[in-house]
This record gives sequence, C-alpha cells and structure tokens, in this order.
Amino acid sequence: MNWLDSARQLSRAVSQQGLSLFLSQGCAVCDRPQHQTFCPDCQAQLQDLVRDFKGWTPRNEHPLLIGALAPYSGTIKQALRALKYEYRPDVGRALGMALGQQWMARRTLTTRSGPLYALPIPLHRHRQMQRGYNQAELIAQSFCQASGLPLLPQGLIRTEDTLPQYQLGLKARQKNLKDAFQVGQSLQRLEKRLGAAPRVLLVDDIYTTGTTAKSAADVLRRSHIRVVGMVAVARAIADDNKHAK
Repeated sequence: MNWLDSARQLSRAVSQQGLSLFLSQGCAVCDRPQHQTFCPDCQAQLQDLVRDFKGWTPRNEHPLLIGALAPYSGTIKQALRALKYEYRPDVGRALGMALGQQWMARRTLTTRSGPLYALPIPLHRHRQMQRGYNQAELIAQSFCQASGLPLLPQGLIRTEDTLPQYQLGLKARQKNLKDAFQVGQSLQRLEKRLGAAPRVLLVDDIYTTGTTAKSAADVLRRSHIRVVGMVAVARAIADDNKHAK
C-alpha cells in the first residue's frame, strides 16, 4: 500500500467517524443516545407542553403575537438552548414543522387579502457567523413547509449587533433595538413585483416582552409593509422573562 492509498483510507475513516459522531449526537434535550432530534420521553414531554398551552388565545398585553407553540420552560427551553448554543439545526427544523402544523390546525389568517409571507427575525451577520445559522430562519423554513406560506428570507436586515435582550430591562431593551433593523432588498423587490405592499408574518424562536417584534414591525410599517403579527416557538412566562431573549 503506497502513501496515497493510506491517505485515502485515513480520509475515509475520518469522514466516517465524523458522520458517526453526527448521527449519534443524541437527544437535543437529555443527550440520550438517539438518531432522532428528541428521544421518545422528551418528545412526549414536548407534546404535553404544546397540548396544555393556551398560546393561541388572544392576549391584550401581546397585541402582535398571534400564537406560540409552548411556554418557554422545561423541555422547550432546553431544546431552544441546544438550537442556539449547541449547533443543533435539527431542533429548529423540528420545532418549525410543529409550529407550522399548529398554524394549519388553527387557520388563524386567510389569504383573501393577498398572499402572506413568513419573515424570520434576522440575526446580525457577526452573530450568525458565530452560531452557524439564524435559528429564526431555520424555524421559518420548516414552518413554511408545513403551512404552505412563502418564505421571505432577508426581508429584514439586522444592522446593529445588539446586546442579548435577556440582560436588559424593558426600557433598555427598547433602547437596545432602536435602529437595529432595516428593510432588506428581497422585500423591496417583492413589493416592486407585486405593485403593492405585501403582508408579512414575523417568525421567531422566543417571544418575551414583544420588544423585538415591535421594533421589527415599526421598521416595516414605516415602509408601508403590512405586518399582521408574529408566531414563535415559545412565549416567555412571567418568571422566565429575565432569562429569555
């Protein structure tokens, strides 16, 4: 065996090892060896959270929020942390699919007023490079697969690399997000093609106080974009606001 054959064998072995490690990364919540995103026990806990949560009930204190899949607690909180900090894009895809299925079951909005586009809340490019993806966009991709709504990536651009919202109080959150967003070229092109302002549905991973949603919606509405509301995987409950985004 010459050096080239040895090198090829080593390369194949390393590739197979990497694939094996990827496939055996375990449950995103409990790390139990598992080839699926969630083990059966954690999957059952997630289903219980979703079933018991009244996240699609109108709430006066959250005028922009149309619906959320579950409370930001327990297994949902752990799953979203894995998505954001442990490079588990499969979590975003799984939860986005569940959110889209819930949307279809609720039939919350119709398309009689024209098409509705799903617009993920953007990350700043520096943070997206560190994370490897924008978790809201991953969620939105699967949400659109399940719901049939068209996806509008890069409809908003994050121009400021802001502080994490969980570190801040309400007034500081509002100041932190001032001038943080601008309308993206893809949305401008869509408006030009339609000849009218499109309707958009914001999509994010966590809805806390509504500061991020309001800041994004204000920028869009100043450009005459019709924002119908937001859907999120999780809605923070009162005791968890200080820990969520």
